[in-house]
Amino acid sequence: MSIRGAWGVGKTHAWKEYIVLAHSKNKLKNNRYSYVSLFGIDSLQDLKFQIFQQAISTKMIGEEVTIKSFGANVLQLSESMGRKSFRSFFQLPYVTNFSDSLESVAFLSIRKSLICIDDLERKGKNLSMTDVLGLVSYLKEEKECKVVLIHNEGVLDGEDRDEFDKYREKAIDIEFEYKPSPSESASIAFSGSRDFHKDLIQNCNKLGIDNIRTLTKIEGLAGRLLPYVQRFEPEIMDQSLHTLCLFTWCFYSPDDVSPSYDYVTNITLWMMGLTDNDKYTETQKQWNAALQDYGYTQTDELDLAIAHLINKGYVIEDEFYVAAEKKNDEIIATKGQNSFSEAWNIYHNNFRNNEEEVVEQIFEALKKWAQHVSPLNLQGTVGLLRELKRNDLADEAIEYYIEQRKSETGLFDLQKYPFSGDITDEAIINRFKETFEAISDIKTRSLNEVVSKIADKNGWSKEDVQILSTATVEDYYNFFKSTEGSHLSEYINTCLRFGNLGGASEQDTEISKKAISALKKIGNESTLNKLRVKKFGIRVD
Repeated sequence: MSIRGAWGVGKTHAWKEYIVLAHSKNKLKNNRYSYVSLFGIDSLQDLKFQIFQQAISTKMIGEEVTIKSFGANVLQLSESMGRKSFRSFFQLPYVTNFSDSLESVAFLSIRKSLICIDDLERKGKNLSMTDVLGLVSYLKEEKECKVVLIHNEGVLDGEDRDEFDKYREKAIDIEFEYKPSPSESASIAFSGSRDFHKDLIQNCNKLGIDNIRTLTKIEGLAGRLLPYVQRFEPEIMDQSLHTLCLFTWCFYSPDDVSPSYDYVTNITLWMMGLTDNDKYTETQKQWNAALQDYGYTQTDELDLAIAHLINKGYVIEDEFYVAAEKKNDEIIATKGQNSFSEAWNIYHNNFRNNEEEVVEQIFEALKKWAQHVSPLNLQGTVGLLRELKRNDLADEAIEYYIEQRKSETGLFDLQKYPFSGDITDEAIINRFKETFEAISDIKTRSLNEVVSKIADKNGWSKEDVQILSTATVEDYYNFFKSTEGSHLSEYINTCLRFGNLGGASEQDTEISKKAISALKKIGNESTLNKLRVKKFGIRVD
């Protein structure tokens, strides 16, 4: 019997489950069973010995092959030959190596067995397909065995494919394709024992993923991601799992099975209808339709953080938390009535002649929710207004957005924005550049200014953290040495507290590390200073 199917759909897993089930129902007529993978087997002699070595009683199906079972095979071989003949064979003068000789005679004991030969396409290059199928035919006709072959559909090619097609009629009685549905595959990969399995099953079924290895990858990555999303709004988990399923599928699948991984991680504004549809190939148009059916229409910074988990195998905490917190703020804001995303529904969800209504609602929503609108969505809004010949409103929207966000220096540095290539409006590009340069000049503050502000207000901004984390150990040393008075202890504790924050980011930890290094340097200068820094928990070697 030949069982074929696509890579990773669980052929081997299914076979092992079914044979255990058949054994439990007493439906196996053979007394012995042998499972062999052809991976790396390079000769017919090796294959024959592997069949002997892996053989077990059918009563042991579901148990591991051990040295005990191998010993039982040798014992059975000696009994089949007759114990006296078995001993005499190994005493012949030309029989000098027990293991080589055992390989030569071991195959004699294989009879009336059930044999599974897996990974047909992964055999060694010196083992020909003709030899394998010839052995299968011999086992079937001369040894009264039942043989099952398992192989990947479409992988056999060249000479192996020709030989398989040539001898399949003689060697193979039954052929069928193992092709589980996505829901059947998901039921194998996801046990349902974890809360997020329900979401994974729903997402993977919608994508039509039937590859169990890919599904298992998704389950493992979801488990690593879960601790990082639990503190946020439920929508963060929903988006994270939704994106994780899509990105993992695209990452591990060929492009003819799924959309290209590079393509899905760079989706920006096409869902708004503001990009030229002619620039897409026919394949990409099909991908777009499939992605819209899945409900994935745009890649944002949270999605990119998920992509880094798939690329690297672990969550980059600082990057993930920054993206998740920003998205979380947007979600909280959009839960209110007349939110920015809700305003866009009047554009997406009807064909009414309502241009004035669309313009008014989207423009007013941008002004109301400017603090939660990304530069990419600003580009989408401005692009729509320009398409509708409302250049005055487009320019006004840019100016209002900048005025509302001008305290966020880094926001206007498009060189560091992950979707900078999609910001194409010249007015946005120019005004962001001007604003960034102007704010950067104003925001050039000393370490002293930043720390004293934080100590006074007991709060800080992203720009404050940026200045503190980029300062050098020498900067901290000079700052502490030059400060005198009652504020010194307060300033030192302010710097050290960043390392004790719950969920401290890499930047937070860096601030604390540099402050500690500076204090150790001061402590090493004298015994008196050693005692002074000790009260802050700093021990000097």
